[in-house]
Amino acid sequence: MTNTETFSVMLGPEEKTIPVICSWCRSVFDTRRWLIPYGTSITPDYGICQDCLRRVKVESAGSAHPKTSRKTYGILIVDDEGNFCGMLSDTLHPLGYRTITCSGGGDAVEYYSRLSADINLVLLDMKMPDMDGYETFINMKRINPDIKAIVITGFARDSDIRDILAAGALCVLEKPFSPQVLVERIRDILPP
Repeated sequence: MTNTETFSVMLGPEEKTIPVICSWCRSVFDTRRWLIPYGTSITPDYGICQDCLRRVKVESAGSAHPKTSRKTYGILIVDDEGNFCGMLSDTLHPLGYRTITCSGGGDAVEYYSRLSADINLVLLDMKMPDMDGYETFINMKRINPDIKAIVITGFARDSDIRDILAAGALCVLEKPFSPQVLVERIRDILPP
């Protein structure tokens, strides 16, 4: 199954079992029942499986930095896939990060304009419907020229990636990536 597979209904409302795929390891770890209206499609749902979540918690618990000396950082997660935002938040929160999620570029820019002093890092999806990642990043950079951002993408063109890196984004992570890679990139930017 690919991450772009859709399930369509052609004859009328139908209840279907949709797989829930781990965004980290790409395994199907659960299913959900959805009532799909006639003529529509639905893609698989995404989340994080318990094995991947446990691996991140175990690997981070083994770090040489005691929790009491760790500075609390604020991370703004911007992605139009609510489940992916939730999964990132669920992964980072137990590691001591304060997370805020926004479902689109416009909301993120508005939030960032009010509270940029509390945001140490932005995890930014490249492809979003209302305002793409590049435009969102440029608007945030106008608010704070020293913004730190990691771009997350599943299918961006090379030219889009070059443009956002040239504009000042620190790195690009291509989906799927492991939770440990994300945590390592964050720790490279925000030392414990």
